[in-house]
Amino acid sequence: MANAPTLIGETGIPYNMNHAQAFETGDFSAQVEALDNTIFNLESQLLSFTLWNYTADNSHMFGDLCNLEDLSISSPDSEALARRLSGVRRRDDSARALRAFARPHGRRVAGIPIKSQFDLKTAEYVLEYTSEKSVTSAVSEIYVPYAHYPDGYRVIASDGHFTIDKHEGYDVVKHEHDGHAHKHRVVVSPTKPLRSAQSNWPVYLALAAAVVSPYIEAYTRK
Repeated sequence: MANAPTLIGETGIPYNMNHAQAFETGDFSAQVEALDNTIFNLESQLLSFTLWNYTADNSHMFGDLCNLEDLSISSPDSEALARRLSGVRRRDDSARALRAFARPHGRRVAGIPIKSQFDLKTAEYVLEYTSEKSVTSAVSEIYVPYAHYPDGYRVIASDGHFTIDKHEGYDVVKHEHDGHAHKHRVVVSPTKPLRSAQSNWPVYLALAAAVVSPYIEAYTRK
C-alpha cells in the first residue's frame, strides 16, 4: 500500500523491563534506549504514531492498573523516587525515559516531508521537505524541547528565514522557506556538541565546507 496514510497505534515500551530494576535504582537508561529505538525507526519511515501511554495514577506495583501493564511515560512513584535520590524537586521528575520521547519534531510542514529524524546520541534534528515553487510560502513549525539542549541550540536553514517562539520548557522554530526553492532543509543541533558526538565534528566541518548553497545560522538560548 504505497503512500497510503498510516497511523501506528499504541506504540510504547514496558517500563518494568529488566525485572523493574529501574524502580529501585532510578536508572532508566535501558528504557531510554528501547523507546528511542522504537521512535527512531518510526521516524525513519515518516510514520505517524500514538505513543502508549499516559496514566496519571500509574504505580510501580500495579503499573497502568490494567492487567499489570506498565507502559506509562509518567508515574507518581517515579517522581517520588527521583526526588528521594536527588534531594531536589524538578518539574519533569514524574517522566520516565523523558529524553527518548521528548524529542524535536516537525509539528507542521509546509510541503511534503522527505526526512524528519532526531538522533538522540548527537541531539541533532533534521527536517527536509519539498514544496511547489511559489511567490508566497507557508510556515513550517519545529518543536524543540529544552531537555536535549542545556547549553542552548542552533538552527541552520538552507533557505528562507525563521523565528523562534519561546515557551516554558520548549521552543517552536517557525521556518518560512524561500518560495522559489523546491527542496528545503532545517537542522537543529546543540550549541556545544555532546561528548559522544565530538569525534564526528571533523566530518561535519568537511561536509560544511563542501556546501555551496548559502545557509542561515542563528544561536539561541545561550
